[in-house]
Amino acid sequence: MESDGDPESGYRVLIVDDDEEVAATISLYLEDDTENLDTTIVTSAADALDRLEAGDIDCVISDYKMPDTNGVELLREIREDHPNVPFLIFTARGSELVASKAISAGATDYLPKGSPEKYDLLANRALNAIEQAESRVELERAKARFEAVTANTDLGVLTVDESGVVEYANPGIEGVLGYAPDDLRGEPVSALLADADGFDVAEDVNTSGGDTPLEVVRADGTETTVNVAFNEYVTASGERLFTGVVRDSE
Repeated sequence: MESDGDPESGYRVLIVDDDEEVAATISLYLEDDTENLDTTIVTSAADALDRLEAGDIDCVISDYKMPDTNGVELLREIREDHPNVPFLIFTARGSELVASKAISAGATDYLPKGSPEKYDLLANRALNAIEQAESRVELERAKARFEAVTANTDLGVLTVDESGVVEYANPGIEGVLGYAPDDLRGEPVSALLADADGFDVAEDVNTSGGDTPLEVVRADGTETTVNVAFNEYVTASGERLFTGVVRDSE
């Protein structure tokens, strides 16, 4: 995202279409359908790139076929400097091939123009795309803050997703279990357990802050008991994450 959009003041949507009448129609539908979208219209890819440099655009809606370029080429240019801005292609020249190119290039969504209902759908998808992008950015910020805090502690810290895969391990985990953080990320946490038969992180750990004793295998092959104080966190998208502070039981 380029700006910290505020739904009370409106998210800023950039409409890119060489047909000013069509662009005005899109603008009208977006602003009428939801009070949270404010629009700016440009009629060329060059103007779109210039406008994005202002840094306050929350979403781009672009036509596909334009005199100086097409929507996919514009998307590729935008992605170089603005990788997180939602980009929707809205075109009358649609086809499965165009849709495939758009999605492969990183388009957030692709919709063919048509009936008035298409404009309503576009407004809803644009708003959803902006809100989802905001949630991702906030999650990344939260992760960065969390990793900064846990980077300098001697305690071992693991974050595990609902399926039991390690998403994050801090440097302190090496002092407790002997594994470098990079050796654990992406691996099932069950690989650390002396007996992982039937273990389900979402069901078998105490998420109230109390200790869960676990028999684990250190990197050198020795077995030991550790206490893990787990807390559960649910992201804006509904994903359950479990962060555990790991320490020797001795």
